[in-house]
Formats: sequence, structure tokens, C-alpha cells
Amino acid sequence: MFGSISVRNQEFCILNKQYDEASFDKLKIKIVEHMKNMGEYGQFWPIQNSPFCYNETAAQDNYPLDKKDA
Repeated sequence: MFGSISVRNQEFCILNKQYDEASFDKLKIKIVEHMKNMGEYGQFWPIQNSPFCYNETAAQDNYPLDKKDA
């Protein structure tokens, strides 16, 4: 499994799509390599892709920011 959620009794899935083992291994290596080059691999989900604004999260309660900084 790589980047998949709520998948049961499946193997070799990337983003919930199932591949044969050889294709899975090749594609996973390619994805990980690309993410490492972009500096994204092993990091939290990018804040730019969050469905919530900073002021709408619990972080605002603990680490308040003014509107300009948020």
C-alpha cells in the first residue's frame, strides 16, 4: 500500500488503485524519487493543500496569529 486509505484485502495499491507487483514496485520507486527531489517525501501534508484555513483549526487556539500572518 502506498498513499491508500480504506482498502481491505488488497495488495500493491497506490492511491487506492491496484497494480500487479512489478508495476507497483516500479511506480512506487518513481513516486518516492520524485517526492524526494521536490522535498516532500517524509513530510506532513503541505499546508497549501489543507481544506481548512489556519484560523479555523485548533492551532489558532494554542498559537494565535493575526490575519496577515495566517
